Amino acid sequence: MKTSKTILIIVLTIVGVVIMAAVGLIASGEYLNRKSKRELTQLVSELGPGTSFALVKLRLGEPSQIYTNSEEIEGFGTTKDKSVTTNCLLFKFFIRRSIPFRWVLIYTDRNTNAVVYADWQDV
Repeated sequence: MKTSKTILIIVLTIVGVVIMAAVGLIASGEYLNRKSKRELTQLVSELGPGTSFALVKLRLGEPSQIYTNSEEIEGFGTTKDKSVTTNCLLFKFFIRRSIPFRWVLIYTDRNTNAVVYADWQDV
């Protein structure tokens, strides 16, 4: 009788530990997701309209992808605003700072090379 009680206590303890670990993993994932969104929102606001592309490259490094035609810009970007997509280039910077990985999208004027629109998106 004592042996079965001991086994039951051990099994329940193991199940409790597994459940607590799963809850901790989910909570830490949510925390990292929200932290990443806050950081990217702040970064994008600092690289807003009028910022020179040279400053963007200084902050983010070299772009991972560049889109030049309006169809690609609309397809791979976050805005469908024709005033942005027809007169701009889209530069996508892959952000590896923390999980989850995300893109920072910088739309620049073709003539002045200044930022017209900045945003971010999930990979």
